[in-house]
Amino acid sequence: MSDLIEELNSHYQDWSEDITQRIERKLGWKDVTDTYYGVLPDDWPYESRVVDPRVRTILIEKNSRLTGGRISGRVVPVENADVIKARIQQALLEYQWRMADEGGSMQTKLSISDMDARLYGSKFVLIEWRVRKDKDGKVVYEGNEFKPLDIRDCGIDPTASHIRDAKWFQHRQWVYLEDLKKAVDAKGKPLFKNLGEIEKRLKDKISDTRIEYNPRILEIQGARGQNG
Repeated sequence: MSDLIEELNSHYQDWSEDITQRIERKLGWKDVTDTYYGVLPDDWPYESRVVDPRVRTILIEKNSRLTGGRISGRVVPVENADVIKARIQQALLEYQWRMADEGGSMQTKLSISDMDARLYGSKFVLIEWRVRKDKDGKVVYEGNEFKPLDIRDCGIDPTASHIRDAKWFQHRQWVYLEDLKKAVDAKGKPLFKNLGEIEKRLKDKISDTRIEYNPRILEIQGARGQNG
């Protein structure tokens, strides 16, 4: 277990340093985000404060043309295959599309993924199996879910040319301690251990890691809120 933890931590350090460079470097992700939202640099030397909106407009138009309508496909049976099975699969796909609505509709989440890929050059999403139950514990839905991931919280094997060739992939997630305490496994047992130590560190404001949760978009929105 200690070897695994050491390996995971090594991977995390490697990709988190790489992500920091991608964000902070000249014309990096921070500059790209500022350009999209029309934020001028702090050392802007000119009196004119008018921002050219063409970059944002072009991306929005391209995105709307691609995802403005429902993206649909059709299951077609191959030669001598069962037509009924193809129709059942088609109905199942359409049902799962409608029900994959956590965090927004599928169309909205595809639009977000497309826009992020255009801005930052790549995009990762998580396809997980979701089980939804009613108050009595009866399963009312069981199927796929589609979750776009923030590119800043994704790390991949740097030697890979594609995620399918990667030997490892890591995703960083920011959660509340209260949510970790509530998380349970399939048998109803607590999913996470040693939360008492984490709670102690939070109370004592002791941390051995850097606090990196500082999304640029929230900074921009906060600045606009103060100014406007």
